[in-house]
Amino acid sequence: MRRSRIVARTAMPSFVQGTSADQVQARSAHRQDSARQERRSAAVVWLMIGGIGVLDVAGLVVTGVRMAPGSLLLYLSVPLGLLGIAAFYRASGRSRRIAGTLAAVAQLFALGVVGSIASYLLIRIERPFVDDALVWLDTMAGLDWPAYCRFIQTLGIWPNRGLELLYASSVVQIMAVAMLLGFTARSARLAELVGCFVVTAGGVVVVGALLPALGAHHAYGIADGGEAAFVPEIIAAHGGRVDPLDMVRMTGLVTFPSFHTVISLLLIVATWGIRWVGPVVILVNAALLAGVPVYGSHHFVDMLGGAALTALAVWLWRRLFVAPRRHPCTE
Repeated sequence: MRRSRIVARTAMPSFVQGTSADQVQARSAHRQDSARQERRSAAVVWLMIGGIGVLDVAGLVVTGVRMAPGSLLLYLSVPLGLLGIAAFYRASGRSRRIAGTLAAVAQLFALGVVGSIASYLLIRIERPFVDDALVWLDTMAGLDWPAYCRFIQTLGIWPNRGLELLYASSVVQIMAVAMLLGFTARSARLAELVGCFVVTAGGVVVVGALLPALGAHHAYGIADGGEAAFVPEIIAAHGGRVDPLDMVRMTGLVTFPSFHTVISLLLIVATWGIRWVGPVVILVNAALLAGVPVYGSHHFVDMLGGAALTALAVWLWRRLFVAPRRHPCTE
């Protein structure tokens, strides 16, 4: 009796065995395709970051703008150090997961360096400020920024303090989510997150230079309470009066499109469907986005521009770098 059960278990129909083998083969092929796509995407990201860096050097030479060497070396030491540690883990075979995670975080730090320099150089083309047009677009859409600002203020001290802290948490969230994805073997999501950050950062810097703005508080003549402290820096950089460039003193120069909106949406996309983490990221960033108009001094159309740029970057990335899933029936 026992022998007959064993025979019954092992004597599967040939078409079932074939289907199972095809499924295993398809999964293996998909993993190989994904690994190749991830290596390709990482190389493309480094090429984009390196390309921005080369343009930075060319811009510094052409404009004659100097860099404060101490702060530049300090900021470059972070990605270089992370790359060194990643190379050790990869070469020693101790953990490819840690190596990949540290390399991705190094890309984010490197992007921060080259992107900041590019922003300060490009804005020197002195395109006219477009705040009047942004105000008009908000008005045409029926969006009343001063009324929204007053509404946020009526929420009270603690809710406003919370919104302010959330607005300042974007960089911490980026690093936390990047490490979470890397250390939990979600390498494809991590590659997409970093790649989309590079694409959107480049877009934000270029658009921000072509369509510079000083923010909603300045446009409406409303006291900003320190939330638009970047305005004097934008004016100085726009007029070419920031020299030398000091990485420690640099600040964000772009209000349109909103990069904080980009960050929040990319974090939501990166953690979508991850149990426990995804819902928390959605809630945190939904609250953050509610505070972006006030604590980032953004017109509403700034956020729409950031959302459109995010959607374009994610679509483009998935079009180019996400391997189509194979199915055994199509082999």
